[in-house]
Amino acid sequence: MTGFDAETVEKPQTNDKTKTNLSEEMYISNDEFESISGAWTTTALEIPNFDKSNAYAVSAKAAGRLNASVVKEEEVEALLTERKLLLDKKLSGEISRREDDRLEYVRWSLERIEDARNGADLDELEGQLGVYENFLNEMNIFYEHLNQRATSGTRHKSK
Repeated sequence: MTGFDAETVEKPQTNDKTKTNLSEEMYISNDEFESISGAWTTTALEIPNFDKSNAYAVSAKAAGRLNASVVKEEEVEALLTERKLLLDKKLSGEISRREDDRLEYVRWSLERIEDARNGADLDELEGQLGVYENFLNEMNIFYEHLNQRATSGTRHKSK
């Protein structure tokens, strides 16, 4: 699907004396309207790009958080105890391949539970961090423009 281009939008056919109704209380002439609105142009219509893999990732994350959020505290304690025992074996050098695989699975399970408990808050924090970083970048650009202006000698002097 393509966007609209300037040729598809037609200027209303009226004479200069015709009034354009902007609201019930305010009327302006077409000449005034053209000076306010500028050229009769449009931009391409942008349709959101819904990436299917992204939608799948978001829904999978939500489903995983939902499943992990119903884990009982006793199960979490059992996983923590098992992780401790397996880590002790690993540090002593007595862990088998099967136990090492189990340790990875227990770690992964605990991470999923932690994500279910705190993941939404961390996602929100990450979003706010992105907003702050964008603001910081814009402020740095602003300061660069100020410094260029201050050093270029193009200051306006008061009369």
